[in-house]
Amino acid sequence: MPSSVDEQPPSRPPRPRPQPPSGRRRPPARSRSAAPSRRAAPPPPPPGDGDDEAQGGGHRRRPGKRRSQRNVVVLMTVLTVLVAALAVFAIGGSGSSGGGPVTVTTTAGLGPVTTYHDTLTGFTVDYPRAWQKVAVPVADYRLAVDGGSNVAFTIRVVPIQTPADATNLANFKAVTDGLVGSNGTVQILKQQAVSLNGMIGYYYFYTFTDGGVQAVHAHYFLFAGNTMNILVFQSLPDDFARLAPTFDAVAESFKPDPVLSTSTTAVPASTTTTVG
Repeated sequence: MPSSVDEQPPSRPPRPRPQPPSGRRRPPARSRSAAPSRRAAPPPPPPGDGDDEAQGGGHRRRPGKRRSQRNVVVLMTVLTVLVAALAVFAIGGSGSSGGGPVTVTTTAGLGPVTTYHDTLTGFTVDYPRAWQKVAVPVADYRLAVDGGSNVAFTIRVVPIQTPADATNLANFKAVTDGLVGSNGTVQILKQQAVSLNGMIGYYYFYTFTDGGVQAVHAHYFLFAGNTMNILVFQSLPDDFARLAPTFDAVAESFKPDPVLSTSTTAVPASTTTTVG
């Protein structure tokens, strides 16, 4: 808006200005310039991570979000691809736990251990007492253990239609290869056929990346009758050499329950039971 000095009302002629008493002429009045525009807004804050919110014309950073601790069991995303392969297997069983930790004992190569017996699927395994059992809401995960520092161990039991033996084990290789290799970041370093405590199967050793974190898996597929037992040990690459003896001792402690023979004596059908 123009100032009053820049424009005078047009109805009146300009009046002569009075002279100062000293006879000196008053210096011409300076014209006031137009009022300056509003003060420029402060520069926008540097781009952030989306955690800033406007407050009173400025920006206030929200309290930093704590990065949730990675659940090392969930990190084992390679195992979840088993769901895609269920068409190959006849899945059964209930979601009940069917087992629990037994007594703390000492096992060669492991020191103090917790012995876990799963009565529903029928196996026993020892793991270091310092490792903590965690709950996993998937029925075929019979045991999940957190060893801390991205160390983890899981056992998954999946029924299969055709029992595996030495004559048809190769038929299952395509399935186990597909399960391990379904993660595009997997780099298989070693794979071989194995035999452990009367079970046969395959062993894979590989690295993979999940959420920007690289980890190592020692992955067993062990077949016992109509059951495929899947044991997975996990650690960070730099820790594996130190943990390998512990992983080996835990794997060697894994044993399926002995199958008891059933009576062949003729009895009423309503009382016939199968123990196993």
